Amino acid sequence: LQLFDRLLRIAPHNLEAAVDRARVRAWQGHLAEAIRDVDAVLARAPGNVPALGARAQFLSWAARHDQAIALYDSLARADPTDRAARVGLGQVLGWSGRLDSAAVVYQRLLAEDSTLDAMAGLARVRGWQGHLKEAERIWGRVPARDSAYGPALAGLAETLRWQGRDAAALEVAERGAHLAPHDRDLQTQRAGAEVAMRPRTASNFTYESDSDGNGISTLDARGAWRPASRVELRASGYLRWLSLSGATEFSQRAHGALLEAWTQLEPGWTFTAGLGASGADVTGAGGVTRYALRASSPGRE
Repeated sequence: LQLFDRLLRIAPHNLEAAVDRARVRAWQGHLAEAIRDVDAVLARAPGNVPALGARAQFLSWAARHDQAIALYDSLARADPTDRAARVGLGQVLGWSGRLDSAAVVYQRLLAEDSTLDAMAGLARVRGWQGHLKEAERIWGRVPARDSAYGPALAGLAETLRWQGRDAAALEVAERGAHLAPHDRDLQTQRAGAEVAMRPRTASNFTYESDSDGNGISTLDARGAWRPASRVELRASGYLRWLSLSGATEFSQRAHGALLEAWTQLEPGWTFTAGLGASGADVTGAGGVTRYALRASSPGRE
C-alpha cells in the first residue's frame, strides 16, 4: 500500500495504480474504502473498464449482489469478450442463490473455451444444486488441466464429503497438500475429513414423568472408531428403568446393546453388519437377539 501511495504522489494521474491500490484495500478487508477509491477513479474516467470491473468485484465481496450483477452484466454486454466480467457474473449469481442463471453463464463460457475458472465455477454451482455426481465429474477434469490447481482439489474434496465419502475426500486433500501446501480451502477440507473420521463418543440421559409421579429414565451411549479409513466399528447401548409412584417395590428395567461393523467402497457404497441383544427383568421375558444387515447406494444427488 505504501508503494502505491508513493507511486501516486509521483504520478497522480496513474489510474491503473489507483485501481490496484483499491484492490489491495479490498484484500485487506476494507471494502467500503476500496469502493470509494474506485468511485474516485470513475469520477475522473467514467468508462474505465478496470475500475468498473474492480467495483463489481468489491460489491460482490460486500454481498451487494444486485448491484454487482447489474455492473457485471453491463460490462459483459458492452464487451462479450470480457471473460473476467462474465466469470464474475457467474460467481455473484451463484453467491446470491441464482444457481440456474449462474450455470447458464458458465456453460456458455465453456462452450467457447474450457478455461479452469469456468470449469471450477460450473462444478461449484452443480454441487450447490445437489448434482453431486456431475460436480464430481467436472472437478475431476480440472486437475487433468492443472494438477496443482488448489481450488479444484478443494472443490472435489468438498463434493466427496457432501456424499459422505470422507476417506476419499481425505485422500484428495492430502494429495493437494503436496501440490498446493498453502491453499486454505484445501486445509479446511482436509481438517473436515479428519474430524469426521476421528473416534467419537456420545451419551444421553433422559427422564420423563407424568402427573401421577410415574417416571421413566433412559441412559444411552454410543461410540465409533475407525481402524482403517474405510472401516468403522460402532457400539451402542441403553439402559431404561420404570418406577411407579406409591409402589416403590415395583420397578422394571430394560437394556440392550448393539455392535456394528461399517465399510465403504468407492464410489460411496456402504455396507453395515450388526449383532445386538436386548432384555428386561420382567418375569417371563427372555432376551432378544438382533441381527442387522444394511446396504446404501452412493449419495450422488
